[in-house]
Amino acid sequence: MKLAASFTSEMVRFPRILGCLLLLAVTALPTLALTPISFAPLREQLTNDIATLSALPDPSLAQRLRLRKFNQAKALLDDTAKTDGRSLLLLSLKLRNLPAYTNALHIVASNLVAVYNNEYSFISGIILELPTSDAAEAVETKFNKLAQARERLNSVLTGHRIGNLYDPAKRRLDSLLADATAALIIPFPEEMLANSVEARVNGINFRTTAGLSSENLFEAIVTPSNIVINLSAVDWPRGFLFSVPNAQPGSFRYGISDAASFVNRRALYTQLESSTAATNGAIYVSTTATEVYGSFRCSGDGFEIKDGRFRITLSSAP
Repeated sequence: MKLAASFTSEMVRFPRILGCLLLLAVTALPTLALTPISFAPLREQLTNDIATLSALPDPSLAQRLRLRKFNQAKALLDDTAKTDGRSLLLLSLKLRNLPAYTNALHIVASNLVAVYNNEYSFISGIILELPTSDAAEAVETKFNKLAQARERLNSVLTGHRIGNLYDPAKRRLDSLLADATAALIIPFPEEMLANSVEARVNGINFRTTAGLSSENLFEAIVTPSNIVINLSAVDWPRGFLFSVPNAQPGSFRYGISDAASFVNRRALYTQLESSTAATNGAIYVSTTATEVYGSFRCSGDGFEIKDGRFRITLSSAP
């Protein structure tokens, strides 16, 4: 029962992540426009101060000038077409000589940075789930380059400073989110032959097809409840085996060793031949009407598998 529970967790997690990413990618498009909830503390203070000054029966010149300033600031808040960073910068310039607004501007700056940090953390988790591909490697490279910008954004939370830094940083992050969304889709390896597999084993290219070795097995058996995947591949003197015993139609992540298994083979057909099971990684599987395909990456004692891809023709259970 433990295996079944673990498999369910691994199987469901990948499409849920994809759904979250698709939603975030859509909602990220307008996020640079003014986000009302982030500016709520400032809006509340301005609204109260405008109401107080407007109620004065005979305001002084200074009070009339202050009311004008507050109305101009509120107009900036009402202009939701402006970006978050630009709005905060303009509001900071408008209210910078009023100590009573220092804290509200600081809270708005903190709110915007929190939005950035939440998205940054979400993407960092998604990178660990991305199927092996050039697009996934590009996403990881771009993400690593954001570390300095994130540190700079989190260092001093003043309205003026965050107003200057926020928009460029958020644009890069939203662009990365869109890239991560695209990279999460398991690419169909149309340039590969049917019933073939390729990977990099400890940095060395590995490639084989069904007919190149008597030990090669490309099996994806359709049953009434699942698809049983077994692959045995030999590219002498190396080889590997992997299995996904309970694959489902659609696109899913099968974690090693909860829902899939992988064994690396070395020095085949010699006295030094050995087999080592992978201890971490995942196999990503998608289905069509006629085959399964996907990617994989994993590692174990003394080996690392990267850039793995495969195609297997579906067959019916006997």
